[in-house]
Amino acid sequence: MAIHIENTPSALASLKTRLKQARLISLSITLLCLLLSAAILYFCVKLFETTPPAQLTHYIPPNDAPPSQQAPVTKQLQSRPASAASSIAPSIAVAATAGSIAMPQIDIATPEQDFGLGDALSAGFGNGSVGNDLGAGGYGMGSEQAGASSLAGTLYDLKQTQSGAPSIYAESQSNAEVVKLLADFYKSNWNASLLGRFWKSKTKLYTSCFYMPNSEDKEAPHAYRCSDTMSESRWVAIYKGKVKAPKTGRFRFVGIGDSVMAVRFNRKNVFQCGFHSLQDGTWETHRKQLFDRGEDTVTYPGIDYWCKLFQWNAGRAHIPMPEGMTTDVEVPTYRVVGTRKVKVPIYEDGPIDPGRERKIIGEREIEQPIHDGTQGGTATDTELLCRSLYALRLDTMEPNNLPGGFETGDTFQVKAGQWYDFEMLISEIGGGKFGFCLLIEDLDDTNPNRTEKGTPLYQLFRTNFVSPNAEEFYGAINFPIPDEERVNPPYDPDSLIWEAKN
Repeated sequence: MAIHIENTPSALASLKTRLKQARLISLSITLLCLLLSAAILYFCVKLFETTPPAQLTHYIPPNDAPPSQQAPVTKQLQSRPASAASSIAPSIAVAATAGSIAMPQIDIATPEQDFGLGDALSAGFGNGSVGNDLGAGGYGMGSEQAGASSLAGTLYDLKQTQSGAPSIYAESQSNAEVVKLLADFYKSNWNASLLGRFWKSKTKLYTSCFYMPNSEDKEAPHAYRCSDTMSESRWVAIYKGKVKAPKTGRFRFVGIGDSVMAVRFNRKNVFQCGFHSLQDGTWETHRKQLFDRGEDTVTYPGIDYWCKLFQWNAGRAHIPMPEGMTTDVEVPTYRVVGTRKVKVPIYEDGPIDPGRERKIIGEREIEQPIHDGTQGGTATDTELLCRSLYALRLDTMEPNNLPGGFETGDTFQVKAGQWYDFEMLISEIGGGKFGFCLLIEDLDDTNPNRTEKGTPLYQLFRTNFVSPNAEEFYGAINFPIPDEERVNPPYDPDSLIWEAKN
């Protein structure tokens, strides 16, 4: 017997419904898998994706472009002096045919220029300005920010040992001995061990040029943030680094320094100036030695006060002094026992030459203190003797007769792009006022910029586009000085850049 089995209509309907559901579920799963795979692929591509390197596109001028008929530019690097509150935006011109200039790669920040005048004018010539740091060392004594192109400085207090105890130079009577110490340092290849036994500042300063108009001596310890640890006078600052020559040629340093300044370039002494001689270690003889050798100094605008100081110093040995008059070295200790009126000569205008007698055109009576040659003078005695000495100098000397201007150093040669060791010594010994200005002369420049009087306008020796301004400097210093004692030495605004590293 055959058995026929057949689904009922209700069973068939149920099977069709389940089949349809299964197909929908399968399709949904497939779509979800595809979406998940696409997402995974997208994130993998983004994760491992690399940016193609930039391609340098060279511009090739057309063959028919005519050559320039204009003469090559002789000054390849130009900058314009800007106020401390302005951004530095130097103008640069490069001659297509000139190959002697090496353009330095220097990072230039745009905030206001740095005098090294302190945070909100309260930290001395060490950090900041009337605003923010330049970013590459400032001027004055320098900035605490090293920057990309600057020279590093350290301050030594010769009055103290490393431990802070008084040294053999603690008293003012040792001033002349300090000159001998610095002379030994100068003549012994700048042997650091000679200064290593003295106290030195923990703060380092960085400068882009050496431009410090006449100022109070105490600006230096204030700048190095050690005015609470050391007093003014008998200190020395040493700046070091390497500089890269911006062009091939012959140069020499030009400048002035009070009390003494010196430069060692390429491990050779090439410049020394000031009141004291580092050649033989003698006190207040340097300008007199220049005069005796027949060497003149450069008459330069803006430095009248400095000129008078150095002229007085140079002329001491060549001015007749009345009986009983003393010298600066003797002044601090002699005891005054009375006064007398003496007549001093007034000479005609003209140069004071050792072999030429100037004509006396008049005389003036001054009151001169008399000392008895014994030690133990008071502060009043010292003041009387100093006033008498300066009065005598003023009455017997004509301005600009003696070497009171900028001094010039030895000629040295450099090659463009080559690095050279550079060291700078700045010292104030007697205390009071001090200052310095280091310029440089390009001896191969046959057509330099000139002052209003026609004399060469020397370049500022600088390691970036810093453009110091004396007026703003005096407006921001910590210890103001009288207007008549201020100086404002100009410099070529197109000064070359000697890139530096320390």
